[in-house]
Amino acid sequence: HRVFLFFYFFFFLMIRRPPRSTLFPYTTLFRSKDIPDYLKVLKKVIKEHPKSDSAAVAYYLRGMASDRGEKYVLANEDYFKILNKFPRTSLKEEVEWQVGINYFKLNKYDDALKSFKSHSLSYPDSSRNSEEWIIKCYAAMGDFKKAIETSSTFFQITPDSSIDLKKRYDEAIALYEVTSYRDAIKLAQSIIGSHPSHNLSPKLQLMIGEAYLKLNLRGKAAKYFNMSRDALSSGPLKNLSYFRTGEMVFKNNNFRGAILEFDKIDQSVFQNG
Repeated sequence: HRVFLFFYFFFFLMIRRPPRSTLFPYTTLFRSKDIPDYLKVLKKVIKEHPKSDSAAVAYYLRGMASDRGEKYVLANEDYFKILNKFPRTSLKEEVEWQVGINYFKLNKYDDALKSFKSHSLSYPDSSRNSEEWIIKCYAAMGDFKKAIETSSTFFQITPDSSIDLKKRYDEAIALYEVTSYRDAIKLAQSIIGSHPSHNLSPKLQLMIGEAYLKLNLRGKAAKYFNMSRDALSSGPLKNLSYFRTGEMVFKNNNFRGAILEFDKIDQSVFQNG
């Protein structure tokens, strides 16, 4: 009974605060080994106070526990109970957002897309980036045209003649993000061949290197990492190229060569950041 009263006391105190502060006292509970007991407490709160705000918080915390265990279907069941039973809860935005994330993790991209579109309309001033997830959904569904058109930055490119190039660049990146590495490489190589001096080419070279690395083709990866770092003047992308080549040299047991590569990393980038 003491354990129950302790949790319920905190539920009561935190009911009227915003979602993140509501949940703050419980973040440490997930690090404990008493999750089954913790879930029993939440179940008891829901059973004994089904219409109270405490029940809404309990549903949410139970959903969080399911998320942690990668039981996304169970998590969404609890989240929908909140939305249906407590339509005015302060947890609403948090819950709707998490539902979309879980749909995406379940590869239910159509449902995820609907959730994120609804979120962007319902919460236009939200700090959460609905647009980013809408783009990810379209890319995962293979609709790269929609993914590119969704980007709010797409039409800010100048001059106008660069629009088609940027469109192809975004498509190459989208292909990489959905693990179509060979298609991404093929498109990126085509862009570089047509625009070798464009400032996007070194970034595409770096992406090609990453794609070859994913395909375990280290020799080809090293070639493109070297091309990328030679074209880049400075900054984190050039550092990444040095790191990747150093990493591959290290895996070949060439420790001295790895050290030489790592030494080329510009430390001032981190100091100024």
